[in-house]
Amino acid sequence: MKLSSPYESIYLKYQNHENLAQEIQKYVLIDYEYIKDKEHKQIESFVGEDNALHPVILYGLTSTEDTIASFNHPIISEKNNFIAIDARVLVKPDTQTLSYEVRNDSEYNLLLQRLILSGLWKIGKESDMYALKFAHFAFGSWISENLTKRFALDLNDQIRVKIVAYLYYAHLFSNEFTEDDFSKLKIRLAEDIYALNTVDEIYEDTKDMYTSIDGFCKACYKATNNSRLQGFGVDVLINIIANNWLSINGKELVILSLEHPPTWISIIYASLTLKSFKRNYITTIVEKINKKDKGNDFLKSYVFLTKSYLKE
Repeated sequence: MKLSSPYESIYLKYQNHENLAQEIQKYVLIDYEYIKDKEHKQIESFVGEDNALHPVILYGLTSTEDTIASFNHPIISEKNNFIAIDARVLVKPDTQTLSYEVRNDSEYNLLLQRLILSGLWKIGKESDMYALKFAHFAFGSWISENLTKRFALDLNDQIRVKIVAYLYYAHLFSNEFTEDDFSKLKIRLAEDIYALNTVDEIYEDTKDMYTSIDGFCKACYKATNNSRLQGFGVDVLINIIANNWLSINGKELVILSLEHPPTWISIIYASLTLKSFKRNYITTIVEKINKKDKGNDFLKSYVFLTKSYLKE
């Protein structure tokens, strides 16, 4: 169930971002080429085999931007070949000198990372992101610990829910999850799950249920057969995880993370590198599983993947 953009998610799919894309294109044509030269940090274009996306960032420096409503997540226009983010809430613009001051470095850096990862995702770099396995393990722990606390699950059911979360996360990277993909996933899960026969059992019982978040919720019940999870659904899940990331638009980010790996991976990166996010619940999960330099290995691979796209 691979999403091509954040606006295909359950939380954002009813937002009309097409009109926004048209207004952003006007900004690109009239002002942005000049503004781009004045950016503190510049993002390189994302070039794939079949497509290219040029980064566009709104700062509030020109009158052309006045007609563009604020937006919280990357907007992709394949027609006009751009991916845009809105930094206006994070900067103090000076329209006279066409310069700006960043108000919050951590939030600004997180926004840029979300832009980069969303751009890479769109041009077909999802396998490179899937290779960041620390984020995969963090996702399983995040979901299973939340559900364990909410429904008072025992250790056996906690492990089963974690396996379901691992399976679900793997499905987010492809619309055609194959038996070969499952075999490779089991090799990865051997680092965390000792009873791989349990993984086989759960996958056999739930393998047709990972096409949506709702299916994931139903798989949690089927894998555990725990009456406490009967009727567990998307609304309950969102309620449980809504406050797990405290930042600007934090609730939207965690909900989007349930379906959009670039958003989740950017949060993991922020958890490991940005001090202002250290008190978040997701950061405590990340710190808990960060053993034997796994977090450092993630960061090295992450930087290798993204470094050529950010100029400072």
